[in-house]
Amino acid sequence: MAISWGTIKSLLIFFAPILLPKALSYYRAVRAASASARGSRPRALPAAARRGVVLLALAAGVFLVLGLVPALAPENVFARTQSRLQIPTDVLFNRLAALRRDAGAPGLAPDDEALRARFVSLESRLLYLRFGPDALARCPFCGPDDPRAYFYYAVPALLAPHLVNLVLVSLATSASFFSLFSSSSSSPSPPSFKPVDSGPGPTAGEGKAAGDTDDDDDDDDDGSGASVWRGRAALVAALLAALDLYLAGTYNHQANARATRLADLAPFFWRQRTLRLVSLAGFDAALAALVWLSGTRRLPAALLLPRGSGAVATAKAAARAARRLQAARGRLAAVGVVRNASARDEALRQRAAAYWAHEVRLMREVMEDRDVVEGVNDALRNRVDIQRVTRDADAYVAGVLPRLESEVAAAAAASTTAEESGAVPETVVG
Repeated sequence: MAISWGTIKSLLIFFAPILLPKALSYYRAVRAASASARGSRPRALPAAARRGVVLLALAAGVFLVLGLVPALAPENVFARTQSRLQIPTDVLFNRLAALRRDAGAPGLAPDDEALRARFVSLESRLLYLRFGPDALARCPFCGPDDPRAYFYYAVPALLAPHLVNLVLVSLATSASFFSLFSSSSSSPSPPSFKPVDSGPGPTAGEGKAAGDTDDDDDDDDDGSGASVWRGRAALVAALLAALDLYLAGTYNHQANARATRLADLAPFFWRQRTLRLVSLAGFDAALAALVWLSGTRRLPAALLLPRGSGAVATAKAAARAARRLQAARGRLAAVGVVRNASARDEALRQRAAAYWAHEVRLMREVMEDRDVVEGVNDALRNRVDIQRVTRDADAYVAGVLPRLESEVAAAAAASTTAEESGAVPETVVG
């Protein structure tokens, strides 16, 4: 049915005020997200996202093979015997039996006999081209006078590939499914112990465990993992299933009634099966590409996250940074344990003293060499900026050990302000 230009103009007049503002806002969001993501650098694909991409790629390959290999599709007796639609039933199945015997089979199979019994009218053959051999041969409550019954029988077979694909997509975009395998295969963390004289804080074992699992557990905190596509992928999969059911339920099988040649027949069931599997393969391939692009941060995260999820992502990122700081503190505590052990053990203390005595003697002998002295003097005069080295050293010391003069001055200023206002000053810790 052709759509007139007047209808198109009416639709544009009605939908343009609704769609244009949304398109402009989306364009501005894309530009803003692209500008904010220019400083972010691509990264390696996280482990969970990589497993999801592999699963989706395998699913796409399987669906593509099932859809494009003719040997894996149900048999079309008209195409197999090169017969037209109006051929007598006995002649059609005699040809089919001869082809089966030539292929080494004993003859017609039980499904062929059931199909032969159903080929009683032209309507049955038209329904065969619409719903396929399984629905026509095995449906126990169907008849040529009720085409909707064949559709109801064929609905589970139509939805089966979509349901399988939905399960695979859900697993591939799950944030916790693949972590079960990684957590079960990881080695147990060492037992925690309390550092001696290291002050309060996390133990070394706890810090190490937090550091080991931090990167793997938070691949999706910034919205760039596979789970960000979970809801949208499920929606697209549901739309594909609904479209498939709509096409199968509204197809007019009477269009084949006027076909007098095999080339004029439209085998809707086989074409729809190929289109269904190829579309699922394309959907899985496109989803795998999007997961790879977002997982490697080649897509701006602002375009992927739903509205209102920025605060959640920020909170998760802050929690991840806190865990990393806790892990670093645990490692520093472990260093304190090692220093305490080496300082309290007599044998280790003697070995450390002997090492430093040997180091001092060796460096003194090296610095007494004439060539070394001349090289050091030349470097100090010509190649090394002593003032810059001094400034860098002062800045490093100021960053590691902040000066107390500024804190004392700030405390004195606060005390003076409190006295002038008549308030009781708080206790100043010097």
